[in-house]
Amino acid sequence: MLCVNKYKEDYIDECRSSMESQLAAYKTLLTTARAKAGTGNAAFNSAVAAFEPLFFNNLVVVLDGFFVHRSRTLEGKDGNPLNELTKELADRQKRRPPDNP
Repeated sequence: MLCVNKYKEDYIDECRSSMESQLAAYKTLLTTARAKAGTGNAAFNSAVAAFEPLFFNNLVVVLDGFFVHRSRTLEGKDGNPLNELTKELADRQKRRPPDNP
């Protein structure tokens, strides 16, 4: 696959819509569960605290995946957010344990 130097606005809108849908589903789930469990439920709050970093870290991976074929020259090397994200994802990939067949 050739690298992409520019994405069409329609594609960016689709990606944005997908992320917004996932965030809306998360907010709906959290609101519904919180209404059932109550805001002072320690077990519920602990479960949410454990789940949120996993969910949002995975959203970052999804977001990166939308633009995986971008030209690396667009990232630059000056510590900008995109460059930092790419470095973080690469570091996580290195630390990830191998899949067991």
